[in-house]
Amino acid sequence: MNINSINSKQLTDFEQDNTVKRWYIPFSHKWKSWLYVAPAILLFMSIFSMLYLLKIERLLSWYTVPYFVLFVVATIWFKAVRKHLTDNLLKRKDMFQTAFAYPLLVQGGKVFALASTGQNRHNASFVKHQAALTEITEADIAKIKVGRFYPQDTDNQLGILCIRKFSIRRWNARWTEKDVFPVMLVEARWARVIR
Repeated sequence: MNINSINSKQLTDFEQDNTVKRWYIPFSHKWKSWLYVAPAILLFMSIFSMLYLLKIERLLSWYTVPYFVLFVVATIWFKAVRKHLTDNLLKRKDMFQTAFAYPLLVQGGKVFALASTGQNRHNASFVKHQAALTEITEADIAKIKVGRFYPQDTDNQLGILCIRKFSIRRWNARWTEKDVFPVMLVEARWARVIR
C-alpha cells in the first residue's frame, strides 16, 4: 500500500479494523500478564518430561501419553489466554487512534513529527498548519524516545512523536521529508507507522 495515497476515510477504516489493530498491540500488553504463568509451567513441564523419557529411552512407550496430553492441553490454554487478552485490548475504547503526522525535524535516522489525538487527527492540512506554528527544541529532542508519543498542546491535543526513518520508508520508498505519513497511536503513548 502507498502511504502517500492514504486519505482520511482510510484512516478511519483502519481505526475500526481489528485485523489491522492486532499488529499494533504493544509487547508489554500482549505478553506480560500473570495469566500466562500456569500454561507456561505446564508446557515446560510436559516438554522436559518427554525429554527425560527420551533420555531414559522410554519415549515410545505408554509413559509418554499423559505428558503428550498435558502438552496439548497447555498449548490450547496458552493460545486461549493470548486470544482472551488480545480481544480485551481490542474492545477498549480509544486505545487505538490513527492520525496523520507531519515531520518537524529529521535528525540522523530519526523523524520528529507532530500529530494530533483530537478531532482533527485525520486532517492532513490541520497537522501541516500546526507544524508550521510549532518549534522543536534540543530539550525536546533529548527527552523523546523512538516510538513514543509526547503530548504538548492540550487545546488541540497535539503531540510530538519520534519514528525511525527506515520504518517510514519501508512501507513507502517515495516518502519525502515534507510529506505527511499515517501513524497508529496506541493509548496516546506509543506511535507506529501504519503498514
